[in-house]
Amino acid sequence: MRKNKKLTKDPIEKHSHTNENTADRRLLRWRRAIRVALCICIAVTVCLCGVLLEFVRSRAQAQEIIRGAESDKIRIYIDQGHNPAPYHNSGAEGNGLYEQDVTFHIGCLLAERLTADGRFEVCLSRPYPDTVLGSDNASSLQARVDGAADFQADYFISIHINAYTQDTVNGAEALVLSGNRESYAFGRSLLEGIIGVTALKNRGVKENSNLYVLKNAAMPATLLELGFITNSGDAALLADSPELFAQGIYDGILDYFSSLYTPNINLLLITIGVTAGSGVGFVIAERKMTKKHSLITQEEKNETLPNEMKEGKT
Repeated sequence: MRKNKKLTKDPIEKHSHTNENTADRRLLRWRRAIRVALCICIAVTVCLCGVLLEFVRSRAQAQEIIRGAESDKIRIYIDQGHNPAPYHNSGAEGNGLYEQDVTFHIGCLLAERLTADGRFEVCLSRPYPDTVLGSDNASSLQARVDGAADFQADYFISIHINAYTQDTVNGAEALVLSGNRESYAFGRSLLEGIIGVTALKNRGVKENSNLYVLKNAAMPATLLELGFITNSGDAALLADSPELFAQGIYDGILDYFSSLYTPNINLLLITIGVTAGSGVGFVIAERKMTKKHSLITQEEKNETLPNEMKEGKT
């Protein structure tokens, strides 16, 4: 009897099937790689769009803070330091200038800018050149604190001119009660606005727990020293260009409120997951906006120069 011959595949046919299997696997890998790449691109695009949208939204919200309706205007109390001479609590003198006159004028110029802006409501401690507050130094200071409280001010700005025995000392500075309060950030923004316009020496933001208006104001308060009346350069700028100081304070106010809300994009997690059967999946992180707090580091405080003693200033 004839033995059955064992059936075997043609070697050429076997090699052909092997090539087809290899090509299929390569094609499958390429498809998966393309899917992964596309999903990664989509994930990155979505993240970038989220960042852009968050930035646009934050800017809109910042504008809304100072736009508002009539009843929502930001109330700012402008205290023009001291009383007119020869009354009590009059200011310093130097280079032919009188502090109380300069502060009165700059305060009025600032009030004009804020009122014209339309987003602010303003109250002046001395609306007229001959306005006298209180019957002595103590009651004069208390009248300013009471005026801000009666006005229900949101912020208190006291305008002063510095003085010192050495006429070479110059520059502008801001005084606040404490470095861990909102008033520090507020005062710093106003000071930066002044320096940006006047190019005066920046003497920094300094804590002072002895000034009556800073201790007793019921709202964030800062006392601005707009240069030295005893310095010829500072005095000339105060006499010739008081509008620069008003503009600088105004610019600082706008910068402060524009920076209150900044976009804080927290891309907590972007997970790219690839499985054999389900392709690619991704999770986009939460995005949120947080209020910018007045967190002032000790290094920032140390950047300011030491404060010279002032003569007879309140």
